Amino acid sequence: MENILVQKLKEYRMLYVFCMLVHIVLAVEFNRLQLYVLFGFNICSVIMYFTGTICMRRERHVKFWLIAAFIEIIAHAVLCNLYLGYGYGFWLYVVALIPVIYYVGFSSDSWQRGVGSYNALTIIATVITVISCFVSRESNLVSSAFHVLSIRVLAINLSMCMAMLIYETMLFVYAIKELFQNLQNKNEDLQFLASYDALTKLRNRRSMGKVMEQYEQDGTPYCMILGDIDDFKRINDTYGHTCGDIVLQKIAEIIEPYGVACRWGGEEILILLHGTPEEGLKLAERMRETIAQTAVMYKGIRVKVSMTFGFGSGAESRMIEKLVTVVDARLYIGKENGKNQVVSKSSI
Repeated sequence: MENILVQKLKEYRMLYVFCMLVHIVLAVEFNRLQLYVLFGFNICSVIMYFTGTICMRRERHVKFWLIAAFIEIIAHAVLCNLYLGYGYGFWLYVVALIPVIYYVGFSSDSWQRGVGSYNALTIIATVITVISCFVSRESNLVSSAFHVLSIRVLAINLSMCMAMLIYETMLFVYAIKELFQNLQNKNEDLQFLASYDALTKLRNRRSMGKVMEQYEQDGTPYCMILGDIDDFKRINDTYGHTCGDIVLQKIAEIIEPYGVACRWGGEEILILLHGTPEEGLKLAERMRETIAQTAVMYKGIRVKVSMTFGFGSGAESRMIEKLVTVVDARLYIGKENGKNQVVSKSSI
């Protein structure tokens, strides 16, 4: 959130720097035309934008300086229209201002609630500028002898406004792209949460059900292993649930590479893997040994863990649900007979 705020402040300061440069150019031009009232107004504008660029460093400052810029741009356009006429194109700055109004609103958290206010600001700016154009007609203080200079001023205004519109368009495109990226990231997170356990990052039962269907329909040999952490309740009671979560995460990290793993229950993990019963038993025994040799460090204390496994293969039953019942029964036998072991058909 802080990074977003820093980015927005940077964008608004860039707009202020741009406005300051525009007024410097115009101040030089008005000085050439000896229009000292407009020259003085632009010098004041330069001071305002310079001050705003320096002072706009906190979120609470943004609203004030944006309102100040809104008032200054309209006042400058109206004053130039009344002095010079609408043909010099100073009303173009109001046109360039309108996207800024909506971008500021679009970037705020209250966009939907405040859209009426942004519409009202746009209407006010448009009405005031149009009225000043009608009142001013074509020209007032500058005679026809300054025709070449008027074309140059119009060219300056067109160039500046086009540059401002390009910059504003880039901001809009970047903001929309960022929104789409955030939406895509959230969708990916939701898809992950729908298929995986948030704590262990293993599959959940819903996702594992689809994998089981594929294994059941596949004709290749497969094995199923159901493991349960030994004395997990004691770990939670002794060291706390945070320690229990760390133990689960560590064991999931060890088991995940061996096959398709799922958090089946609280501290139960089910693994499916392709291979013969002999290959599966070797892998199950390797997992058990690795876990038994692992100690989880928690607050400077070594917490020893072990796991009991029930083992079965597709050769015993092609029906996944029946095989789950079989390995669950073998897991229970392992718990009753000393824990920290792999129980297969040959073990019963």
